[in-house]
Amino acid sequence: RMRVEFYERFLRVLKSGGHEPLPSQTAAEFVNNLQPQWQSKLNAAELATLPPTIVAEFYRVRFGGESLSVDELRQLNRLLDHWEEQWRRRDHKS
Repeated sequence: RMRVEFYERFLRVLKSGGHEPLPSQTAAEFVNNLQPQWQSKLNAAELATLPPTIVAEFYRVRFGGESLSVDELRQLNRLLDHWEEQWRRRDHKS
């Protein structure tokens, strides 16, 4: 199985919040099912396009056999950093 680190990082963060894809779910189905739960928070942080972007880039790498450029990876990681920060804030709010 090919490892796609940025997607695995995305899944680790979701797992820390109790969200894991079902074995029968595709990446897109998983993200689409969770989208209503986090949409307003993502919109407020200007990250609404992050989950579908992560999935699209994952598909591009995993199934399209492409490699992301250094700049593309840097951009994804910067977005993931911001998203993780928002995710942690969400987990610490009562």
